Amino acid sequence: MKKFIGLFILVTLLFAGCSPFSWRSSGLPTKPLAQCAAPPIPLEAGYTRQAEGCLPMRVEGGQTWREDSLAVVKAAGYQGELNCQNSFVTLSWGLTEGEGDMAVWTVTREEDTLPLGGGASGQIRTGCGVYELHNKDVLEPLRVDLRVVVDLPAQ
Repeated sequence: MKKFIGLFILVTLLFAGCSPFSWRSSGLPTKPLAQCAAPPIPLEAGYTRQAEGCLPMRVEGGQTWREDSLAVVKAAGYQGELNCQNSFVTLSWGLTEGEGDMAVWTVTREEDTLPLGGGASGQIRTGCGVYELHNKDVLEPLRVDLRVVVDLPAQ
């Protein structure tokens, strides 16, 4: 009976469009790259692409989305240990709802918060830290697609 219940749950999830075989354990939502509103990120010479993913986000008015870089790269599909001194983590974003001048990116590293950019779309190359997207509009939400890539030096 337990096997039947487990099989029933698996079939139900599959029919609902959920595949337990593609879930990423970070807990962050993802969407297919072909549907990502964030601009593509070119590969730098001398590096190889290790992972690429798209994270859809919603940031309520006056709120901040905050996530550690390790969780973000894991959601993008990177399975290895991230060497913060030797790898590129590049983010690009594209707003799908909201005003671009209300979106401001920062990263916090070792208690220092650094501005990274803002606007309706853009790209930032950064390393480890806590990424933050601040919605300066106190009334309206922002919806953003965040493209994340991890590039390592070619061997």
